[in-house]
This record gives sequence, structure tokens and C-alpha cells, in this order.
Amino acid sequence: MVAVILLGTFGFMAFVEMTLFDAFWITVVTVLTVGYGDTVPTSFAGNVFALLIIPMGIGIDTYVIGSMTALIIEGDFSQAVRRKRLENPIEQLSNYMMFVDSVHVGEQVMIQLLEKGIPAVFIDKAEELIVKLTTATIV
Repeated sequence: MVAVILLGTFGFMAFVEMTLFDAFWITVVTVLTVGYGDTVPTSFAGNVFALLIIPMGIGIDTYVIGSMTALIIEGDFSQAVRRKRLENPIEQLSNYMMFVDSVHVGEQVMIQLLEKGIPAVFIDKAEELIVKLTTATIV
């Protein structure tokens, strides 16, 4: 999106001889398909350039909206938020134990570590185990 806005801004400055702000304004209005009608290209070159920028803007808008919708609908958004919420405390830890695919270590060992307040990070594909540990102890 930033690249299209920069391209559009400098393109309108070159083809239509606009000021930096006017070129930026018409680019944003065009790319976001607002179309206020207050500023329009007045030359053939400006119109042709606008015809090139419009599909780029619509394509990027469609991609961004589609990606955001997919994140929300597929539940990836909530997982991303949950991951971020878990990453912050992990980044603050020092001198901790990390278990990956911890089902082999044993639930009891993990629960005892957590109950004793020993910092530990558990990474496991078995979501049931993570949920059990999260609800059984303070994580």
C-alpha cells in the first residue's frame, strides 16, 4: 500500500504538476476509492496514470480486507492475540526451563514445577494438555 501511495504521489507530481500534498491527497483518495471529486487529473497523461493507479489500489484494498476477514473468520486472529499475550511474559523470564512436545516429560512433572513456582515454558501440539495446565495452575 505504501509503495502504491508513493508511486502515485510522485507520478501525479510528474504527470500533472501537482504539489506534494495535492499529489498525495489525490493518490489516497484514488487508491482508497473515495472519489471526492475535488481534485482530478487535468491532462491526458494524468488520466492515464490514474487509470493505472486505480486497479492497484482496488487490488490492495481487496487483499487487505480479505486477509483481515479470513483472520477473523478462521479464528487465526484470536490465536494470534493469544500467542502475543503469551509471548510477553515469556520474554520477561530468565533462568527458566523449557519443554517442547512435553507430553513425554509427563504431566505430573510439569504440574509440580508450576506449583513450586519454578518458571517453565511448555510448547506442545496437544492443546488439551496446555488447557489443563493453564486452568490447573497459574501460568
